[in-house]
Amino acid sequence: MKSIQTKILIVVISGLLILALTVSGIVMYATMQILYQDADSIMRFESENEATKLNDMLGDIEKSILIVSEAAAEQLDSVESLLDSEYQHNYTRDMEVLFNNAARNTKGMIAYYFRYNPDLHLPGVGFFYGLTTQTNDLQKLPVTDLSENRESIRWWHEPTTAQKPVWIEPYYHSNSDFLMVSYVAPVYFEGQLIGVVGMDIQLTTLLNAVKNISPYENGHAHLISQTGEELTAIRGEFQPKKSDQNVITATSELDNGMTLKVCAYYRDIQSQGLKMVLAMTLTTIGIVAVFIVITLITAQRITQPLRHLAKAAKDIGNGEEMVSLTNNDRKDEIGVLHRVLYESNERLNEYRSKIEARAYRDSLTGLKNREAYVLAVKDMEQRVADQKSRFGIVVLDVNNLKIVNDTYGHMYGNKLLVRVAKLLSGSFLNSSIYRVGGDEFVVILEDEDYDEREALLAEFDEMCIDEYLEAEGETIPVLVAHGVAVYDPEIDYSYDNLFHRADGLMYNHKRKIKEQFDI
Repeated sequence: MKSIQTKILIVVISGLLILALTVSGIVMYATMQILYQDADSIMRFESENEATKLNDMLGDIEKSILIVSEAAAEQLDSVESLLDSEYQHNYTRDMEVLFNNAARNTKGMIAYYFRYNPDLHLPGVGFFYGLTTQTNDLQKLPVTDLSENRESIRWWHEPTTAQKPVWIEPYYHSNSDFLMVSYVAPVYFEGQLIGVVGMDIQLTTLLNAVKNISPYENGHAHLISQTGEELTAIRGEFQPKKSDQNVITATSELDNGMTLKVCAYYRDIQSQGLKMVLAMTLTTIGIVAVFIVITLITAQRITQPLRHLAKAAKDIGNGEEMVSLTNNDRKDEIGVLHRVLYESNERLNEYRSKIEARAYRDSLTGLKNREAYVLAVKDMEQRVADQKSRFGIVVLDVNNLKIVNDTYGHMYGNKLLVRVAKLLSGSFLNSSIYRVGGDEFVVILEDEDYDEREALLAEFDEMCIDEYLEAEGETIPVLVAHGVAVYDPEIDYSYDNLFHRADGLMYNHKRKIKEQFDI
């Protein structure tokens, strides 16, 4: 006849085994479901993040062309003055100097040019500087003859036809012997076409950046043209890649009309899930084994507290954050098990908190990071859609960060960023502050900060004037350009529109600071 202890042991062991199998099954199913859901989010984030990096490169080119095209119109006395050879020579030389300064500070650039309108019958035709396959230095090359076939001079016809700056689809340029993508803007003076200014980026520069994108273990990315082809660079032509099967994809549109497509294989996601399930299963088996040993020693004492421990273990296994588990002063095995589970839960909660903090906090400044900003932008978009919000944004840029990094090293550059972050935190006490790039910050103004924005910005500027760093016996000023824009439902149809207004004002302020401090 079996004893009560044996009967209890059989019941407990059977229950634990059933519990383990149930938890393992639930965990396996839940894990795979969560993994696929997380995979979609991760792929979208990867696509948006990598697209932002590519757009930063394209945006530098757009800004450089905007500066040169505006200067070309502003510095011209009249169209008739270009007919004078000496005047045109001096004007062209000034444009070359300006364009050269802008181009050398533009990442990814391989060529820039200014082509006069042939219908004006001017003495000169313009200039063309570019890299060639024989050298890595910019050289002055012959200006392209506009009598060539239309395909090779799309950089002329498309912007002059559209009468606005345009991105040109990838094409082969014979002067530089490269496959390239161009951004070209027409230059007008009093409504008359003077010519075009343009800048080229090598197609392989974009493709190499895309090639390095690899989500999960064997993931990859493609660059899709405006016509829908997945591109690889082969001299003189473009080859679409074969479509991958059994993959999960995410796409993001680039500023030049192309699309970034990021792909990951389902088998990689499943492999990751199986590893997690195996680890959880082994952990569950270990916990069951411990419970069996304790039950054999003190079956009757375990019966009552075991139900509480089993519930806590199940909650932890299911990922519950608020587990009802307090510390226990018992000295026997039940007390030990209770404390181990309690400490494991505490460490798990601590680890979860650290993970969340790292995911949305900038490690250098302690401010919210770009990932947190992406989530905030989605919330702002909803508020814009509701058209009932009162908020504004401040876009800031640390003007002299690059000079500090190049002159004194990144340690002082980091100190400068930390100093700016402290000044921002001290000025905007009721607003969310984000570090969204290397030297870029965004403040979302709300409540009192929204109402007092002008005074707070003035106070911030005064604090920056009084602030400085010391490096190698020299003082480094804290130069921060900013632009502020307030949401107006009459003109701001999206958050991006509001951001671009603030960003434009920031760049105006940035130019004034550079002129004031000669940097």
